[in-house]
Amino acid sequence: MANKGAKGSPNRSPAFYDVLGRATITGWRTDLGLFLIGSSAVSQDWEELHFLSYISKKQKFSEISKPLLKIIAALPRLDPLLARSAFKAQEQPLFTSHLLFIHSRAQVQSESVREDIAWRYKALTYWGEPSVAKVFAEEFGIPIRTAHARLRQAREKGDLGSPGSGSRLGRIE
Repeated sequence: MANKGAKGSPNRSPAFYDVLGRATITGWRTDLGLFLIGSSAVSQDWEELHFLSYISKKQKFSEISKPLLKIIAALPRLDPLLARSAFKAQEQPLFTSHLLFIHSRAQVQSESVREDIAWRYKALTYWGEPSVAKVFAEEFGIPIRTAHARLRQAREKGDLGSPGSGSRLGRIE
């Protein structure tokens, strides 16, 4: 099902989306054309990046999304952190928006708010989001200190490990 919505911006719904089984494609209007992100769910709580592209403003989203959804999981997996770093700062938040869109549609059964926060934190850091607490604060309408406190509680209860020294965005450097 294709959706045409408001112009996308960081932490907002995409202008277009299409979902088929475990595959999702989202699209945002930009000055360069329509920016597409395609991914597939490899498990109930993990999403892999497979596709990034700009398409012409003249091309229709559905002309691209329908055939791409059928093959997206067969495409090579892309490292979202490396892919994100290849784009300008204005496109980078769209990676987070893509993941938040998928999370908003997911039927993940979390035992607690802490577990939900831990799941989202792991996915967002893997996808290169440098300010997860800020994203949580905006998404849930809570103060950033509350978001930090929830992350700390998740770590204390064992739902989320400490990033440790020498790590950035959930990866060892």
